[in-house]
Amino acid sequence: MSQFPAPSRPAPLLCERFTALLSSETARGNDPELNRMALLRSQADLTALGGTHVDYLELVIHRYFAS
Repeated sequence: MSQFPAPSRPAPLLCERFTALLSSETARGNDPELNRMALLRSQADLTALGGTHVDYLELVIHRYFAS
């Protein structure tokens, strides 16, 4: 699939680290551009997210789950 796959990590650990980083940056007075994270387990999860996202995300998700 990918030339540089990230190592597997438990979802709760990723969410915990992301939340800690977001809190830290906000406490410093920064307004992080990436302020939400979602872990997708299927193409249907993307539809369930709603809202706006980058225009190429659907293509990436389709390619990942089609393998």
